[in-house]
Amino acid sequence: MKKKHLPVLLVSALICLVSEAATLKVMVVDADGVPVEEAVVSVHPASGTAPKVLPSALSIVKQEKMQFVPKVTLVTPGSKLRFVNMDPWDHHIRATTGNQFGVDYAPLFQARENALVEGKAPQSFEVTVDAAGVVLLGCHLHSSMTGYVYVADSPWAAKTGVDGIATLDDLPTGDFKVTLWQANEIKTIPVKGVTLIGPTTVINYQLSVKVRKRRA
Repeated sequence: MKKKHLPVLLVSALICLVSEAATLKVMVVDADGVPVEEAVVSVHPASGTAPKVLPSALSIVKQEKMQFVPKVTLVTPGSKLRFVNMDPWDHHIRATTGNQFGVDYAPLFQARENALVEGKAPQSFEVTVDAAGVVLLGCHLHSSMTGYVYVADSPWAAKTGVDGIATLDDLPTGDFKVTLWQANEIKTIPVKGVTLIGPTTVINYQLSVKVRKRRA
């Protein structure tokens, strides 16, 4: 008789597990209400600490058409980055910590990359980023080139897409703090508290600045 009840118990356990998972959607728009791409949303428990964060898979950051692609790379501490020069001219990549307005500025790493030569593999180099925070990318040879690496100290982090929405799935239910970072925002973006009870919670952010679309 007990064996007949086993499938029922397993189904009940699965239902409980599913009911404890929640989805958070964060919509980010600029001062004009236009959806903002490549803003970073990270989530932390309101009390206690987040689960251990493992290094991300190797991330590729290309230098292409005088731009860093992607503009914003999201990783976790201990992750490796590979920079690859796809342009037919040299670049001298520099990376600093701090913010884009020069606060807490500190050099992190730099490397020279030769131009791409037809018929040969592009030149690349790898680094590991260990500390959580924002890494600013630039080029000593081309001052217009800017990019960012956001090193998240939470397993729950995501970038907004072209629709301005970041989706974080499989969050536990409970109380959390939501942090937003966006490269153009000059004001401190307030941390928002949210209670996740499932299945989907939606919150909105509006920046104080207009965000221009990057050129193709």
